[in-house]
Amino acid sequence: MKESVGRYRIHAVAEATGVPAATLRAWERRYGIPAPVRTTSAYRLYTEDDMLAARRMRELTEAGLAISEAARLVRIDLETPAPQPAPLPPEGADVRARALEHLVAAVSEGDPVAVAREAVRGAFLGNGWETFHDVYAPAMARAEALRREGRLEAAKYALAAGTLENATRGLLRIVQPAAPRWRVLLACIAGERDVTTLHGAGIAMASWGVRSVELGGDASPRAVEDSLVRADADGVLFCLGTEGADPRERLARYAKVCDGRACFVVGAGASSAAAWVRANGGVPVVGSIDAHRAEIEAELGASARSRTG
Repeated sequence: MKESVGRYRIHAVAEATGVPAATLRAWERRYGIPAPVRTTSAYRLYTEDDMLAARRMRELTEAGLAISEAARLVRIDLETPAPQPAPLPPEGADVRARALEHLVAAVSEGDPVAVAREAVRGAFLGNGWETFHDVYAPAMARAEALRREGRLEAAKYALAAGTLENATRGLLRIVQPAAPRWRVLLACIAGERDVTTLHGAGIAMASWGVRSVELGGDASPRAVEDSLVRADADGVLFCLGTEGADPRERLARYAKVCDGRACFVVGAGASSAAAWVRANGGVPVVGSIDAHRAEIEAELGASARSRTG
């Protein structure tokens, strides 16, 4: 269900999504996506769902889809309710393995409707982390492998990958703690779009009592700074998906906007950036996030105390 209260002005959305303000207005006028509310002064205010819809429209058109077809698919995503908690079927790795097989088959066909159907079927085959780790994440990895091998064309990959991202996002929303101990913003730094890694981290931290707010991929330092304040976050978890590249110059811009809050870096590039992240007061999350739980909780606790004290 779409949020009813917008919080972001059009220029902040344009910067966060990479979609020019004029294009956002044109999409709204022609296709009704995104659909901001208007203030009494006629300013547009956008929700996080509006930003996700705009980013999805951009990704689909960049993959080669006609704008009208991209709008149709995004509208389907917006109108499809997130799966709601239901009695769990028999659990076990074998059940999730079968769900993964069906999901990968749908991905291979490049059919977003089939992918969505199989993703919903697999949504309750264990706790949130088991579903993500055993079903959604490997299905996403398989989609990427098929694309690299030339067995899944770009447009079909974009559709399948986007549908899987929506599934992991829906799972992330379902598992959020009702009474969180801390709040964390999830963001990929500029040029990075591995939101699946962000979702996995958020799902894992939810079981610790951490509520996460997703800013998403390709987030600018200004968008992070603004969202940290609006989300009243105790920390920010950045995704650095590029492995091997020197990330210091890019990360330095984000370190400045954290303003004393706890900062964490996940993703394939976290290992190569570990020394720099440590030297600048952050925590590199290399390998399983659960292995870093004690340190992450300590950093969030210290950040919360400093902000309220």
